Amino acid sequence: MLHWIALAHRTPPSLKADGPADTCVAWALQFTPKVAWLEDCLVLEVQASARLFGGLERLHALVADGARHHGMTGWAWARTALAACAQARQLHPIEGWGPAPRARLSALPLRSLHAVGRHAHALSRLGCHTVGDVLKLPREGLARRFGDGILRTLDQATGRCPQPLQWLQAPPGFEAQCELPHAQDAAPALITHWRPLLQALARWLQARHLGVCSLQLGWRHAWRNHDGARDGQHTVRLSSATQEVGRLEHLVAEHLARLTLSAPVSDLTLCSSDFQPVPRANNTLFQECTTAALGHNTRSAADVQARRERWLDWMDRVSVRLGTTGLRRGGLRPDHRIECTQAWQAWPALDTVKSVPPSGPQHGTHPSWLLPTPIRLTLIDAGHARGEQPHYQGPLTLLAGPHRVEAGWWDEAPGALVVRDYYLASSPQAGLLWVFKQRTGPNDAGSPWFLHGFFA
Repeated sequence: MLHWIALAHRTPPSLKADGPADTCVAWALQFTPKVAWLEDCLVLEVQASARLFGGLERLHALVADGARHHGMTGWAWARTALAACAQARQLHPIEGWGPAPRARLSALPLRSLHAVGRHAHALSRLGCHTVGDVLKLPREGLARRFGDGILRTLDQATGRCPQPLQWLQAPPGFEAQCELPHAQDAAPALITHWRPLLQALARWLQARHLGVCSLQLGWRHAWRNHDGARDGQHTVRLSSATQEVGRLEHLVAEHLARLTLSAPVSDLTLCSSDFQPVPRANNTLFQECTTAALGHNTRSAADVQARRERWLDWMDRVSVRLGTTGLRRGGLRPDHRIECTQAWQAWPALDTVKSVPPSGPQHGTHPSWLLPTPIRLTLIDAGHARGEQPHYQGPLTLLAGPHRVEAGWWDEAPGALVVRDYYLASSPQAGLLWVFKQRTGPNDAGSPWFLHGFFA
């Protein structure tokens, strides 16, 4: 059984081709991909997506909460799109935002269906005052007197025949602009005017299930005060893709607080083409648990995602305040030399270092504590059968290896070439060690064995 929600719009959509109507569509597409204009109503088929939003009642509340901000005058739900539209048109603008209404189609007045309302005067002379009265009339006589259109409308409203609709889609890219009521010469004050553009971006992202990774803030200086450059722009980068408008507003405000405008600004633009898919956080069968002192605290996937968003929001704002080099993060490089696998980069730029774990002994097992400089080990005589044996707080027993590493020939720095055989060794006092034997030993007659790390 289908479940349709209809939202009555105060202005026909044909008069709002590139204005608020597109904003309504982008907002509605976050709930379902089946969104269409039907006469003067925006209809949504939400049966398949109700569980994703916590059930129909929860979905109704979300739709009602957002619809009042998009020029809607009423709403209703029914089994067919046309019946939902008929009910939504009869609601008072204030009464329409209570619990989800579902009046019986037969009790609605004639003008609730446009095809029936055009013949309201003639039908009233026949004693018909509601849609139910018209449904009781003989179909052959009704079609002969008023045409087949009225029968087709009644059948579509009652579900006897399908309702043809053209599904709407969000635009492929995002770009929005606004004109300021008066010129502004202070950059921090522009956040008030950028906030509606960021909210429109968030709705667009939700409709396409995407997250934004960077923003392009643009502005145009007032013509009477420009100093040669009428346009200005600034890039805002995020550490991870997001749909959260609060996080976007906080980060844009931090950037604006550090900008200085060369002249008063009269127009603003917001655009972006850097997006990534963002899956919706769904609760798993086994939710994440954290052990506290007094028991177990269970966190849902939505709670985990919210905490992560708050943490990333704080990190992004701190990186803006401290500068590009004030906050850094570690990353992994695809290099077999473990001392070269870690790299540091500025916080927002995540694409400069690939998170590829290097190859290592025992399928990528590496010591938890790596020495900054390998320590040369001493050798002891283990007898004629075993020869010399490396020693570190006792004789070492080789447990696994060798893992041969030959890398660094592409680097021109001195000592970049590495030709080593790594072993997992055990010491009577120091525990598990990571040692290697230099295959191309130094010119001196020292030991070719070195200690490189400890396993916890």
